Amino acid sequence: MTCLVFGMGAQPRRVFRSLEPGLSVLFLRSLLPGALAFLRPVVASYEGAVRIDDAAAIKPAFSALMDRSMVGLYCFDPSREQQVIGEMKRPRGQFDFGLTDDPSYFFYVVDADNAESKTGIHEIVSFGKSTPDSLVPPRLRV
Repeated sequence: MTCLVFGMGAQPRRVFRSLEPGLSVLFLRSLLPGALAFLRPVVASYEGAVRIDDAAAIKPAFSALMDRSMVGLYCFDPSREQQVIGEMKRPRGQFDFGLTDDPSYFFYVVDADNAESKTGIHEIVSFGKSTPDSLVPPRLRV
């Protein structure tokens, strides 16, 4: 399976540059519009996707990109990587990025600054009927 971590904005660019080895940055962009581009060096406005090349890099990457923001871990069939990246680059409506028709997909999204939650954290877990057991906590299997 291919696994990507997608930091969904409000990070300084340096956070992506300082991620540990074992990751490949696939894309990085500021969410500030062109008229405000001059603020990009000083405003935390970046989102991006990184491929996990070494499983040991998942936790530190997820933690770094979750700070004051949203982050998702997406695992899926490797043949779908370009499709998923394309969906990540589009304006967001849903957080599944077209993966729900893959019976082996898995994603875990955390919003770490959610005003609607008493703890400030909101989690979303979704997986297909053929997702490997190693990705799904047993308490979530029906």
